[in-house]
Amino acid sequence: MWQKLDQHYLAPGESYSHLRDLFNKILKYYFRNANLIVQYIGGQSFQRLHVSDDPSWAFVPVTLMEQRQALAKLQEYVFAEDAFNFSSQLLNQLAPSRWQHWGSLVPQNRLDYPIHERIIRFQSQILHSLLDSDRLNRLRDIEFKTQPGQALSMPELFDTLQQSIWTEVITPDTPKPISSLRRSLQQEHLDILLEIIKYPTETSNDSQTLAWYQLHQLQKTIDVQLQQFREQLDIYTIAHLEFTSDRLSKTFKQ
Repeated sequence: MWQKLDQHYLAPGESYSHLRDLFNKILKYYFRNANLIVQYIGGQSFQRLHVSDDPSWAFVPVTLMEQRQALAKLQEYVFAEDAFNFSSQLLNQLAPSRWQHWGSLVPQNRLDYPIHERIIRFQSQILHSLLDSDRLNRLRDIEFKTQPGQALSMPELFDTLQQSIWTEVITPDTPKPISSLRRSLQQEHLDILLEIIKYPTETSNDSQTLAWYQLHQLQKTIDVQLQQFREQLDIYTIAHLEFTSDRLSKTFKQ
């Protein structure tokens, strides 16, 4: 759909505001489906069974294979570096309508399309849902109630997300700049893990220690990358990584 929008979808004489409406609808549909995929992580089916019914379990967790498939899809379509590659031509055509009536809202602030704001808002919703205390607590319980090696563990979830979101730092083929969309996502991921550590209201001890461990590993990797490749990185990337490392240092010193 995005490719079609990028290939002169509008008819001659049609308003670009229609293109903006279509872009918004596709984006919302895209993330609505991504939110459905999230439900597989730590998901269970529940059946109102009675004694001697077949099967005999009221709660049946989503299989490990299906959960890993769901995580892989989220990595590819939500968190990957190339998940949102829109052409500058398309983004510069997303003009709003200035005509106001009962069925149309006129933007009160920016008229140009706030692409960073929209993307990070959706990514943040999915990331918060994946690392929500209820989901993490349920993952821990399912692992306890399942045969060893048959459940998605919290360490695997934490590590998969970190590997996907911080790919440029953790597994760089060659040093390269971190894009603005990725910097926003990485800061959001950082904020969530720091929140788990600093405000452990409903999260388990395991959630806190895993968040702490992931951030410690991240800081070590960032410091190594800055030491080895600083001269080959742009100022955006250097500032982003130094700021992240500084935040982590202050957190660990508290």
